[in-house]
Order: sequence, then C-alpha cells, then structure tokens
Amino acid sequence: MVKGNNLQTKSYEIAVKVTGLYRQLPKEQQAFLPFRQLLKSTLSVGAKLQSVSVTDSRSDLLTQLHSSQKELKEAQYLLRLLKDTDCLDSEVFKCLLVACQELSEALSNVARKIKRFPF
Repeated sequence: MVKGNNLQTKSYEIAVKVTGLYRQLPKEQQAFLPFRQLLKSTLSVGAKLQSVSVTDSRSDLLTQLHSSQKELKEAQYLLRLLKDTDCLDSEVFKCLLVACQELSEALSNVARKIKRFPF
C-alpha cells in the first residue's frame, strides 16, 4: 500500500523529530507533562499507522485512521501550548505543526476515499 507507506514515513519522521527535541531538553524540562504528552501522542500515531498494515477490516482501518487523527490534533494543541508558554522555539514549532497538519489532512483524504470505495 504505497499511500499507507507514505503516511507511515511521515508519521515516523514526526516521531523522530519530537524524540530528538525531547532528548535535547534538560532533565527538568523532560519532566514537564506537556513535553511528555507530545512525545506520547506523536509516537502513538506512528504505532497506529504501523498496525494498519495488518488490519482485518475496513471498520478497523477507519478506526485506526480516526484515532491517529485525534492524536495529531492533541499534538497540535500541545505544540501551541508549549510555544505560547515559551517552552518551544518558534521555528521548531512551525516545522512540527505543519508536519502534523499535513499528516492529519492526508489521513482525512485516505479515510474519505476508503469510505467511498468498498473493499
């Protein structure tokens, strides 16, 4: 599934960026809950998209896509929170926010196509 692989690649790239950001933080900032939650949300998206390749039904596939979109919305909220509380550099914020928005839009497009065309 080429489209799925593209989504998996994008989600993996986001997770790598957030993991790198988290690792660079001083220990006291790593304990800051929004950073840990951002890491969790972005890692969860990638894990869910990995499991899509072994999904048994259309319903399961749509559920995984929807769940991934919810995680991305959470990540976008956390990114805004971290930026607005001066915990995140503006350039890093923009890069990660755009990546999350683009992946969310791509997931929406895939879900719409799946709903239109039965297996």
